Amino acid sequence: MTRRADGRPQLAPETALAAAALDPQRRARLGQFFTPRRIQDIVSRYIPPFDIAPAGARHVFPCALEPAAGTGELLGAAERRGWPSEAFRAYEIDPPLAAVLRRRATFPAGGPGPGVVEADFLLAPDDGRRYALVVANPPYVETRLALPSPRLGGAQGDEYRRAYPAALAGRSNLYHAFAWRCVDLLAPGGIAVLVLPAGVRANAAGRAFRAHAAELCDVLAADSGGRFDPDGANVDVVVLALRRLASPPPPVPRGHVTAAGAFVEAAAQRGGATIRSLGVAARTGPLVWNQHRAALAAAPAPGLALVVLGANLISPPAVDGRLVPVARGHARERQYVRLTDVARVRPLRLPCVLAARTTGAARAARLAVALLQADDPLISAGQPRGEDGAPIVVAENHVLAFEPGDGDPAARLAQARRLFAALASPAAAAHLRAVAGSLTTTADMLLDCPLEENGPAEENGPAG
Repeated sequence: MTRRADGRPQLAPETALAAAALDPQRRARLGQFFTPRRIQDIVSRYIPPFDIAPAGARHVFPCALEPAAGTGELLGAAERRGWPSEAFRAYEIDPPLAAVLRRRATFPAGGPGPGVVEADFLLAPDDGRRYALVVANPPYVETRLALPSPRLGGAQGDEYRRAYPAALAGRSNLYHAFAWRCVDLLAPGGIAVLVLPAGVRANAAGRAFRAHAAELCDVLAADSGGRFDPDGANVDVVVLALRRLASPPPPVPRGHVTAAGAFVEAAAQRGGATIRSLGVAARTGPLVWNQHRAALAAAPAPGLALVVLGANLISPPAVDGRLVPVARGHARERQYVRLTDVARVRPLRLPCVLAARTTGAARAARLAVALLQADDPLISAGQPRGEDGAPIVVAENHVLAFEPGDGDPAARLAQARRLFAALASPAAAAHLRAVAGSLTTTADMLLDCPLEENGPAEENGPAG
């Protein structure tokens, strides 16, 4: 059994035995990952002691909710803060786990009151009860895996999507629907402490949930839980603590969760301008290097266009705003392509600012950026040129491109320099560290960086 640094097991013995007995494929399809003690300890920090929870909700049992209880690991976190198990209504869809949960906790008999409810939380009817506390580590099941999943396939999957159309739109995940309903079921002043994949703080799939939560709740904390181990989930997690407002403020249409515990639409929430306010166009580079590898050359030649790679930005960091040549012998040394081989790939509009999508370690995220102009040393004299006389350059999909709007060349260059200074600033680096939930940045994430131009971040390398 995997143990903590202090020697204690990460999972209770009953949980470890139950997990070992589960069919691995079914377990993966149901998104069952048990909360290790290390993360339970983080959850406990944000659970209010039972005697100071909102009194109106606290005195009528059940006053607490666990929507995906498993074997009761998170109930233990609440019990350590004085919450008796009989205060909980605990849902569990899987009968073997529900049986373990009944044995572990001192629940009264099941039924509509406190106790174990062996049912699907997402489809359970709303009886009007609202809770002083919700703790949850909801299942992780991608909706794009709908067909092989018993949770999302067929008629049941259609029911989920009808019940949670916003939460499960696009490339979403079942945890979005769980988190959405957890927020809805909080009593005024109630606390929800949710263990979620860290990407929920900033990724596009979580945008609807972030807006919903920002409308109804204060964000008390977004505490990085690190890698979800030892239970086999290859994902970083965040412990998100929310407090339901008595009366909601105006809706926030877009937001990220910062480590300081605020949903951030920088212009609306901090009162300052963001990079978005510059009116630049942002997109991911369209060329997939592996798919075009056979058409690429390692050295410039007449008729070949430059392909900007992530390695030009992060191996090593860009210097003085310029792209860095890929080292000879590097796996991606080839970065010039004949345009006929990439006819459908839209070229970059120069000048532009480029940022690496891969940041490195999530909790020490750093942003590598470059200002690409027509005189960049990687652009050869024989480079193909467009109708405006500018060299034609394309970017791979590991690069984010920010292109100034319309205007004369001098105005566009001035805007590009301002954009570069903002993305290379310490404020942008701090913003990225706050919202990066994985190793990958997004255009939306960077467009919401504060428009502060205090010079490049010391760790970034590029200078404006």
